Amino acid sequence: MSTWQEAQDDQGRVYFYNVVTHETSWEKPAESLPSGVWKAYKTEDGREYYHNEATGETTWDKPEGFEEKKEEDVNRDEESVDTEPNQETLSERDIELAKEEVDTGDLEKYSGVSEEEAHKLFNDMLESAKVDSTWSFEKVIQTFVRNPAYWAVSDPSKRKQLYDEYLVNKLKSESLNKTQAIERARSNFISVLDSYKKDGKLHRYTRWKSLKNTLIEEDNPIFKLSVLKDSQLKKIFTEYVDNLVKDKELKLQQKKNEALTELETYLKQVILNQDIKTLTWEKLYDQLLNDSRFKANKHFAILKKHDILELYMSEVYPKVKESIKEQLVKAQKVNYRADRKAREAFKQLLITKLKINAGSLFEDLLPQFEDEDAFIEICGRNGSTPLELFWDIVDEKSQVLKVKKDLIEAALHDYRAANSDTFDYEKVLSSLASFVETLTQLQDDRLKAFDLGDTSDEGEISVIYKQLVREQSLQMQRARAKIEGSINQNAHDLAVWLDQNLDKISLILITDDEKSEITDKTVILKKDSTYTVKSHPDQLESWMETLQEAPIFNKISKTSSKVYKDTPEERNFILKKLLKESVHSLAALLNEKSSKKRPATEYETSEAKKARAEPENRRPVFINY
Repeated sequence: MSTWQEAQDDQGRVYFYNVVTHETSWEKPAESLPSGVWKAYKTEDGREYYHNEATGETTWDKPEGFEEKKEEDVNRDEESVDTEPNQETLSERDIELAKEEVDTGDLEKYSGVSEEEAHKLFNDMLESAKVDSTWSFEKVIQTFVRNPAYWAVSDPSKRKQLYDEYLVNKLKSESLNKTQAIERARSNFISVLDSYKKDGKLHRYTRWKSLKNTLIEEDNPIFKLSVLKDSQLKKIFTEYVDNLVKDKELKLQQKKNEALTELETYLKQVILNQDIKTLTWEKLYDQLLNDSRFKANKHFAILKKHDILELYMSEVYPKVKESIKEQLVKAQKVNYRADRKAREAFKQLLITKLKINAGSLFEDLLPQFEDEDAFIEICGRNGSTPLELFWDIVDEKSQVLKVKKDLIEAALHDYRAANSDTFDYEKVLSSLASFVETLTQLQDDRLKAFDLGDTSDEGEISVIYKQLVREQSLQMQRARAKIEGSINQNAHDLAVWLDQNLDKISLILITDDEKSEITDKTVILKKDSTYTVKSHPDQLESWMETLQEAPIFNKISKTSSKVYKDTPEERNFILKKLLKESVHSLAALLNEKSSKKRPATEYETSEAKKARAEPENRRPVFINY
């Protein structure tokens, strides 16, 4: 900001006042540069310092913008000072004005006051003029430049600071006053609502539109002159009515709670002498409706049916539920004991009156005990069923029997190992008598625990025999399935052996004579290096003699003889099928060998690979890349 401020004297003439040096001038002087105000000096020891001639400030640090004048500039300045009066020609008016002294009036009236008083004078000046945020600081200067209170603060930057602080404080004060005004308006409007409520003009179901019309009709001053908007007044009204509703509901709930507390005490007396487990909600409610004391109590009038039901559910029903639960627990204990006794009785029946072994079936023995009281009593009870108890005994028998069966199998295995030439396991299992006879001949200590004389159907020897026969039968079935499932692979292996020994096999004839009428041999026709089976007569016995040196055939023959011991026709069928498949596999092998020896055929060039003839007068094709 400029240090020279414009001012007017008593006659209205404009002059300029230096707020720093307190100088005055009719002409506005040129602003001096900071380097012109500051000058450099040196101490006796040669150290340089700087002095401001205008403010009297001294500093060791070089001021910002300070530039030392060159010697020629100094000389030029000195010359200009000497010649300056000659360079400017003053007008008569300037000379006349220059002779007159400038009267600063009261501008320096407060120059000697303290800083605190100066600040107060400045703030009072702003407040008296009602300065607000619409005033710029330039407007403040122009308005108060002739006011002594303005010059009470000599520092221009301090004036600006006081101005800013004044606006901030004024804004805070105005905001506080506005808040207080709103609170007063709110309080006054609530007072109006209270009076309307007292006079019966306002209820919890009153609408804002109705109240507003009433306020307008009565020309209510608080409503008419309120600083609040309609939306704000409506919000206050809505909150007020909501509170009325809440108060009403709260009072109603308090009365209801008191009535429920009293009813709870009353119900305890009512149900005291009744069977709690049979006291249903319908029964209790009918009793209350017909009870003279209940109908005479005015407090109960506020209660609805659902209120009484909730009380029943919270106070009475848990007791009913607990009573029923206790009764159920007692019944469960009684039933549990009865169920256990029924199971024990049925187990005793199965053990004492029935002959159960590892192979027994429930349906076979059912006719023997279906009319027994122990069986009838256990049916429909909790816990294990009669069938489960039956199978428990069968499982126990099976476990014991399995151990004994393993002992017999071990004894037979050892005997077979010692007498492999004469022992025939299939013969041992051919009949129960043969099985018992063999066991008797073993003289094995492991068999002393068995009663070999008991050959009844329920006896353990008979049961073990049946299990061994069943296992042997299953083993034979698996062996048959294995043989039948591996015919193709065995036929291929036999065909390989036949191919390697064709010169020794007289039953196979390979010929290119399509008209050959040989019937006692297998004829393989060769035509154009292709082999096909023309005929294969049924000569099983001859083939068996011929293939005595074929390992694969001998193995299959022995196995099938053993597996199909009781059905030789099935054994012959398997061997014939094997021979037939092997002959066809042999033809396939011969074809495979023939194709590998055949030289590669030169095929003619396909039509697609032949060079196409160029058409006459064909136009060239230009491709632009």
